[in-house]
Amino acid sequence: MIAEALPDLENKLQTEFEKHGMRLEFLPWSSTALPSGSALLETLPQIQRRLHSTVADALVLIPPAKTESVFGAREDLNTLSLVLELAAAKNSIRRIVLSTPFPDLREADVRSGGAERDEALRRLRRERGTGFLELNALLRRGKNEPEAFSVRAAELIRAEITRK
Repeated sequence: MIAEALPDLENKLQTEFEKHGMRLEFLPWSSTALPSGSALLETLPQIQRRLHSTVADALVLIPPAKTESVFGAREDLNTLSLVLELAAAKNSIRRIVLSTPFPDLREADVRSGGAERDEALRRLRRERGTGFLELNALLRRGKNEPEAFSVRAAELIRAEITRK
């Protein structure tokens, strides 16, 4: 899984996966966009190394909610597309799921471009033929408490991976 390093999320995911006999490999997006200008590009070398050595049979790709890229949304989508292509080339990976970003529960989620970003992710999903998880919308339906958020996110992600 490649996602933002949200508080306690990795622990909740690990617990949820272990309950179902699964193992989690978690790679957080870079916390800085320097020196390349994009947190997604900064994480790309780690992603390539991890994909080369992993024995995982599934990949969940959750873009960061705020990329702060100097290149813009299109270049971020190109980077996500490259990650999906690298994952598809890995023989052991049989299921790839692209998701909308986690919602920011501290805000009213009035991010400019949020709807456009989600639509662009849906187009990318169709182009790449991956699974898709509307994590942002699904998590907004539940309680907006940090503890409930992490637990619900872990359940949704695990359910999507094990879905046939």
